[in-house]
Amino acid sequence: MGDSRPWTPRSYVLLWALATLNELRLFPGNPDSKIDIIPIDYAALSIIELVYNNKRKYNVYHISSGPGSCTTPEKATNAIKDFFPEKPDFKFVSRELLGDMKKWSRNGVSVSEENNLFQFKNYLNYWVNNFGSNSKLRILFYALEPYIDFIELGQIFDNTRLLEDTNMGHSIPAHIYLKNMEKHFESINIFEGAIDP
Repeated sequence: MGDSRPWTPRSYVLLWALATLNELRLFPGNPDSKIDIIPIDYAALSIIELVYNNKRKYNVYHISSGPGSCTTPEKATNAIKDFFPEKPDFKFVSRELLGDMKKWSRNGVSVSEENNLFQFKNYLNYWVNNFGSNSKLRILFYALEPYIDFIELGQIFDNTRLLEDTNMGHSIPAHIYLKNMEKHFESINIFEGAIDP
């Protein structure tokens, strides 16, 4: 995701998901789920190191963050929250609430005390003020769901072979280098990315 250097990213695919969550501020998922993400410059340098390394011991390597440099949704959102002080705090809620959020975006669920969304009414009001239309939110929720599913996997790849056979060391964790990306968030059209990721 992105680049650890303060350069313009070549791809916004994963940054799109974070930019979307930045606009929603209500995250239906586990804040502590492990996410194996590396910057593109680390991936490129690792490939170069492996291609020109005549003493490789293996045929297969995971170019990944591994357990030493993985991130979490909470760490990633904490890295960017101060750039947008006018927005509500990030709030993590049960993954099951995504279904209610989708129904609400179709105007199929009213917010009442019996509804699970009632306790987050301030976020719903923020969405209406921010997006102007529930139909726009419906697009975002459906496009975001595969990313949430991926995050919820908590999959971390074993990069031990890469660390053993190269001088790469661990990648910079995403929650550290995301601070270089702040200026790019405003250039991401989250609705365009939702339709054509």
